[in-house]
Amino acid sequence: MSDGESTERLRVLVVTDLFPSVQDPHRAPFVLQALQYMGAHCDIRVLAPLSWVTWLKRLARGAPGGAARGWTGFGGVRCTRPLYFYLPKIGRSFYGIMYFLSIIGTVLRVRREWDFDAVVGVFAYPDGFASTLAARMLGKPAFLWVVGTDVNVYARYAVRRRMILWAVRSCRATVAASAALKQRLVELGAPADRIDVIYNGVNTAVFN
Repeated sequence: MSDGESTERLRVLVVTDLFPSVQDPHRAPFVLQALQYMGAHCDIRVLAPLSWVTWLKRLARGAPGGAARGWTGFGGVRCTRPLYFYLPKIGRSFYGIMYFLSIIGTVLRVRREWDFDAVVGVFAYPDGFASTLAARMLGKPAFLWVVGTDVNVYARYAVRRRMILWAVRSCRATVAASAALKQRLVELGAPADRIDVIYNGVNTAVFN
């Protein structure tokens, strides 16, 4: 347990590849900032899968791959980075299952080391689908945070749409980054009473 963690605070495992790293420090800064603020109220750890394609390209350039079985950190948030295996550009409807199979071993290891209370998936597909499936398998409450493309683009495809809707219906609650995203999910068949709209705030320390 790190010095900043408490045995009394809620433990939340966040699953998403939208998380920065030393190799990609500007990736999804809004996610990092949200988790930094959440860290004031609960203990956060991130499972940030790394695409095996990205990993291989980095190694080919002679750069560090970036995968990490143990715990590393970025911006004060602890994270682990298992490899995520999939077939590039084909079989996208299977990405959710392949994502799940890629992370479940790490999720089980994390539970043994640090028994989390809840799982949050950021980005509905494949991250949210896989994290919700893992949480359900372990009997943990699951939550989703949908941000845009996951609903506006990926839900256009029938199989991915069904997986997204399954995740929304199966989790305790879904956070949508805008009212339009919530409305779109409801139009697709998601339950409106389990979707909350929480807008991304403005960091006044950066913007004024």
